[in-house]
Amino acid sequence: MRKYLSFALKGIIFISALLGVLWMILTDGQTAADGFGSLLYFTLQSNLWIGITALVLLLLGIVEQKCGYVLISEWMYVVKLVFTVSITLTGAVFCFLLAPASRGAFSPWNLTDCLTHVITPVLAIIDFFVDEYPIFYNKKQVLCVLVPPVYYLGFAALCSYLKVDFGGGSNYPYFFLNFNSPMGWLGVGGEIPYPFGAFYWILMLLVLVLCFGYFYAWLNNKITKRANG
Repeated sequence: MRKYLSFALKGIIFISALLGVLWMILTDGQTAADGFGSLLYFTLQSNLWIGITALVLLLLGIVEQKCGYVLISEWMYVVKLVFTVSITLTGAVFCFLLAPASRGAFSPWNLTDCLTHVITPVLAIIDFFVDEYPIFYNKKQVLCVLVPPVYYLGFAALCSYLKVDFGGGSNYPYFFLNFNSPMGWLGVGGEIPYPFGAFYWILMLLVLVLCFGYFYAWLNNKITKRANG
């Protein structure tokens, strides 16, 4: 029963992520670049990562169930942890940072944003703990959760340097990654939305990612140990 529930969740995750990404690409964004420019954002990239991961694991899981082959290797479960944490970061940053900071400039709770920032992340988190794992995550594997945010920091910095337009003439994707903000890199004591420099935002986000990663791995290991008796 648990396996079939996980199959269903993976299918819904793929559909939710795909719809959210396509909807944002095909409609005029309110805060992001229009069209394919929306793919510059971590939001859409993390939705694509988790959506593709869910689809691959679903298809391989069905084949395993039908044929008895072992097709899902250990590294695939590490990838699932990494991208589950990434989509969690997407949801958490939106719900607790971006949406409250919108100040009525736009409605953050439209269907597209709900799909990409709330529904897909919540489903991915649920599936992570519903799925069955043949491994116990170790500390080195958990450190891999830093790869997507570190990659994106480099990507955003390069785009900023090259003056890439993220929408509305801004050469940064999110206010906390505005490397040319009034507070610069290390400044403190500024006004909202720049109370301090980009370095502190980056440090907090990386710590948050690690906290998510270690908590998910710890709780999953507890669940797996109990399920195996």
